Amino acid sequence: MESSYPTFGLQVAGIISVVIGIGHTAFHRIFRWHRDFQRISALNVKVFTTIHIATTLFLLAAGALTFRYAALLSQSTEVASVVCLSLFVFWCWRLIWQVLYFKPSKIEHDRRLLLLHYVLVLLFAALAVGYGAPLAAASGV
Repeated sequence: MESSYPTFGLQVAGIISVVIGIGHTAFHRIFRWHRDFQRISALNVKVFTTIHIATTLFLLAAGALTFRYAALLSQSTEVASVVCLSLFVFWCWRLIWQVLYFKPSKIEHDRRLLLLHYVLVLLFAALAVGYGAPLAAASGV
């Protein structure tokens, strides 16, 4: 398989997904969840933790698979298009959610969190572009 911009974009998207997945392992420290978990029920702590672990595992698996199979995902096959479209829509939603829901004016006045917000906006945009590139290439855009 020859290298192409969509393949390279998918490789970058795979790496970013893995990095975000690894970053998720530090959320409990970054956001001081221990303090918050003391104030909610044990069941809610378990539900919250389960969702967080599932998200982390999804990001790691999706990133690794995207990186490994970038050349196949960049081809204009039905399966590749469905996978890329699904992840493109997800990352577009996550980008919009980050911009609208986590507005900088609503973030605690902490420079680290504000920096994290802008870094996430850039990463989510890069992920949307990475998964959108094969779709654009397949449609001739």
